[in-house]
Amino acid sequence: MREFVQRWNEQVGEPRLCLATPRQWWDALRPVADQLPTYRGDWTDYRNFGCISSARETTMNRQSRGRLLVADQLFAALTGLNCLSPEATNDVRRLRSTAWQSLLLWDEHTWGADISVRHPESEDTYSQWHHKAYYAYHARSLSLLLQRDGITELAKQIPRQEGDALIAFNPLPWRRVVAAAVPPQVLRLRGTPDDPTASRHSQDRKFVGTR
Repeated sequence: MREFVQRWNEQVGEPRLCLATPRQWWDALRPVADQLPTYRGDWTDYRNFGCISSARETTMNRQSRGRLLVADQLFAALTGLNCLSPEATNDVRRLRSTAWQSLLLWDEHTWGADISVRHPESEDTYSQWHHKAYYAYHARSLSLLLQRDGITELAKQIPRQEGDALIAFNPLPWRRVVAAAVPPQVLRLRGTPDDPTASRHSQDRKFVGTR
């Protein structure tokens, strides 16, 4: 590598800062591309941001993101239909802001204490992990709450007929046709037909909320 850097300096001069597009970068690199070293195998610092050490929370956070996007679309539709009171609108905005903030703070790159490897059982290590993990679990709870309440408010606006069991909501900005069998568990939800919040019992089950 040292020899490569020396040859590079001889050809193009000392390194200097230059803002460039990817095309300009590759144009500059192409004449010496065959001299670049190649490394294969695992990226040695793949754990440095902590994702592998907290795969459960990372998965949870990605699921929360999907629910929050659906909730945003539900409340956008309800706002357009003028279905929400000013108080309810303010509550949604407050909870939505908190939910997205928690989700984004989990995605922020730092994980744990600087002594977590040397002293994994220390109070500082445990404290900082719980501070970090809180964001993922908080975002999960609020995303479930916002999606549930959005579904509830939408259900109130749809006339119900005898035998109706499901409401299908398409969160995408285009029409689509989906054919799928309805799992029998969905038709045995807790609650009564006049309770639009009955979905709260099944939102986080694997057979509900798939997209």
